Amino acid sequence: MKRYHQLLLIILIPMAYSGCEELIEVQDVSFENVRLLAPLNGTVLTTNTVNLNWEDVDGATAFQVQLAIPDFGSAVQLVVDTLMVQDSLGIRNTRITGLNLDNGAYAWRVRAVNSAFSTDYTTASFLVVGGSGTANRIKP
Repeated sequence: MKRYHQLLLIILIPMAYSGCEELIEVQDVSFENVRLLAPLNGTVLTTNTVNLNWEDVDGATAFQVQLAIPDFGSAVQLVVDTLMVQDSLGIRNTRITGLNLDNGAYAWRVRAVNSAFSTDYTTASFLVVGGSGTANRIKP
């Protein structure tokens, strides 16, 4: 019995000093790229209702999405700045639908994030020339 306790201590003591860091490994997404699907750079939209779509990134737990007027270098307004977090089932939403935007120039960008890493932003610009000319800035 004494030999059993000695073996148990030999196994348990190193485990206690190793901590939980080795048990929970977070995937490094910093070298990944988020691929924007629509609207692509240079797109001219003839509707004021805009949907933003991008591809999923393995290892991401959320996406930071921003939309600015007219661009990020000289933003007059940040229309959208949101973190799209995966749900309790691990499903990540890769789109924002039904944005009601005024006519004008916009830039949008997305980056993937998790608890330890983030990608660089991927950015695209588009122009809205819808029929109404004015619309609600954003519909939640």
